[in-house]
Amino acid sequence: TDFKKVFEKLDNDIPLVLLGGNHDFLNSPTVESVTAYKTTFGDDYFTFWIDGVMFIVINVQFYKDNTHVKGLYEEQEVWIDKQLAEAKSGNYKHVIVFQHIPWFLRDINEPLDEMPILCT
Repeated sequence: TDFKKVFEKLDNDIPLVLLGGNHDFLNSPTVESVTAYKTTFGDDYFTFWIDGVMFIVINVQFYKDNTHVKGLYEEQEVWIDKQLAEAKSGNYKHVIVFQHIPWFLRDINEPLDEMPILCT
């Protein structure tokens, strides 16, 4: 792919973390679109750790519409529960969750105090 041609020039010492979104899985992901992404770029959700910080990457498109990927959505949910249980262990300075779509409930401009979970 063009993406791989561009980024293969990146120095191997520079880490690159990819997370998919609506252009990769479409607004209504399918097993085929998820499989194609994973074949090209790797896992669509995963965890990594750097200097005592836990980073959780999720496939947020499953929350937008999981009509065609209920099984994959449920697998990710089980996995997320395990990751969050590990996050509560106290072994990490911080836990950061990455997703393609910004965090908000109803409107991208809503006050942060409407989402107190993000402030913890």
